[in-house]
Amino acid sequence: RRAFENKANLDIIVASVKTSLEKKIGTAQRDIDTLRQDLATSRAETSRLIHLSDSKFALKSHMDDMDAKLEAKAAQINASFDEHLKSVRVDVGKVEASMNKAAQISASFNEQLKSVRVD
Repeated sequence: RRAFENKANLDIIVASVKTSLEKKIGTAQRDIDTLRQDLATSRAETSRLIHLSDSKFALKSHMDDMDAKLEAKAAQINASFDEHLKSVRVDVGKVEASMNKAAQISASFNEQLKSVRVD
């Protein structure tokens, strides 16, 4: 009878330990599943950040290229404008010289006209 009671107590203890272990295994399995989901989320976020970083680098490179092209174009426009301005200055100088010559001719003509009237 004592052996039967010991066996029954042992069965109760084994069942209790088994239930406790099953609960702990279930909790551990849920924790593992949560960690796997967190890892998958972390990997996806890392991949997204790498893509953004690559995109940012490509955009910065493109912007640097565009800046260089714009600076080159601005320098070209400035040089062209400077050449045009020099040409305009030469043309203005020619016009001024022509106006001075015309004024001299006009003055000379007026002097000749006065002497013609006097005669």
